[in-house]
Amino acid sequence: MKKIWKVLFSVLLVVVLTELLSTVKADEEEVIFPDENDVSIDTNSHDWNTLSYDQERIVSFEEFQYTGYWDEDNYLNITRRNINTDEIQTVKFADEKLSDPDNTHLNVVLGISPSDGRLHLSYNMHGSDTINYRYSDADFLTNPPEEIDFNQFSENTNILDENSITYPRFFNDQSDNLYLMIRQGGSGSGDQYLYKHSANDNSWDSVGKIFSGEGEWKDSTSRNAYLQNLIFDDDDRLHVTWVYREDAYSHSTNHGLYYAYSDDYGETWKNNNGEMIADVKNDESIQVDDEGIEVINIPQNSWVLNQGSMTLDSNGQPHLLMSQSDKITDSVPDTNVVYMHYWRDQSGQWKKDRIMDTENTVGTGPNWTEIFNYRGDIAMDLNDNIIVTLPMPDNTLNVAYSNSSGWEDWNVSTLSNPDEKVTFSGQRYDRNRWENEGVLSIPMTLETEKGTSYKVRDFQYASPAHMKKLVQFFIKDEEIDNDVARTLETHLKAVKHFEDIGKEDKLIKHTKSFKSLLKHNRTNNLISDKAYEALKGEANQLIKQYEK
Repeated sequence: MKKIWKVLFSVLLVVVLTELLSTVKADEEEVIFPDENDVSIDTNSHDWNTLSYDQERIVSFEEFQYTGYWDEDNYLNITRRNINTDEIQTVKFADEKLSDPDNTHLNVVLGISPSDGRLHLSYNMHGSDTINYRYSDADFLTNPPEEIDFNQFSENTNILDENSITYPRFFNDQSDNLYLMIRQGGSGSGDQYLYKHSANDNSWDSVGKIFSGEGEWKDSTSRNAYLQNLIFDDDDRLHVTWVYREDAYSHSTNHGLYYAYSDDYGETWKNNNGEMIADVKNDESIQVDDEGIEVINIPQNSWVLNQGSMTLDSNGQPHLLMSQSDKITDSVPDTNVVYMHYWRDQSGQWKKDRIMDTENTVGTGPNWTEIFNYRGDIAMDLNDNIIVTLPMPDNTLNVAYSNSSGWEDWNVSTLSNPDEKVTFSGQRYDRNRWENEGVLSIPMTLETEKGTSYKVRDFQYASPAHMKKLVQFFIKDEEIDNDVARTLETHLKAVKHFEDIGKEDKLIKHTKSFKSLLKHNRTNNLISDKAYEALKGEANQLIKQYEK
């Protein structure tokens, strides 16, 4: 999604995560409670709407943001939010009710196909005989109706040949073509199939079986691949990482970190060394005994949690947030969970670093059967600084920040408010808004006296690189005079230089000068009100991030 969408002009305050903090290791925790902008989606909802086994829970297109969820009566809902006004509209699907309210695998995922303007959703599946899937009318996204309603969506529709379906996930390539990956089979014995959407006739074409559960690993002959995010980079290379599970009963049998990529939209696949390992059209799938796919050795009984999160840096290299025990043991009481950062450098070498020691076991409760889902999310800004969200067993949501000079030191803060109880884990942010607006827009389920509320919480993150991107956007929209834009970009080049060399005082000084330049040119009608307010707001946020 390379188009920069309309900028959010409502007041979104800064998450204080940057280098103004003294550099501390994660176990020297410093707690900060940031201001935020909250948008209530439903004051009474189901409690596990944010659980992140798959991909997009919340997605934006132009001025609207969409999210799917189950309400307190277990009915399916789709909400559309105007990101300029925070007005929300909700459609309740009275014909679609949760088949098992206690099964956390049944959450809702969304996809968009901008070429035909459709919103796609899948839901309520765990080993289901058919896929549960609906789509909107054409142009629902690109020519949005004033009011949304039930009649703008299809009936529940089966579009696949496979059965025993779980974990649908939608994602897009750089041309906005929409893809769908699903698992057929079960935990410890399953395959992964890829489909591509055709906007011409709103159909789905099979690419083929990408992952096979076959192959030999030690004494085991069947398993399933648990995927992190599937992401196309700027050159349309499709990256995927995963862990394998050999047995269904526990994630103690998960092992390894594996990686592959495709340069032809999923038809053939190469390992970490660039060697061909699978030709899907010739019925050759990725399997565990392929050479060169294991990039980090993680033994069984490390309790590495499947379905972590992934993003790409500016060089198109994967970065992952995962969790595991720092002690290899088959005894839950002896485990100690740490959050980990894994990444691939430009030479193809894989590295790892500990972000935070949770000082907790993988589970609690009678016979240690209540397993906590240590699944957060990972974001990377235009300067390759990393922000991760870290759900904790005490119902808080932490956030950690590391700058791009090696990603070795992490500043840890508490993102949730002190009186809040954040339920379950996940909180996958809206990747489209982050990429195009620098806004971390995070869905959250919170325990209240009346039940569970579902809301979206926004955090604005400012950077010189993003401000330059805004200037370029406003040039195209004729909101800034071309000569003025060049002057602004020159100022921002200086601001970024001082950011790069760690001169906070000079960064602040030049950002204030940038604000004065904005004001002067607004007075002379060389900058529109829209561009002025957006750039001034981000300049204020950047100053606040760096002021002592």
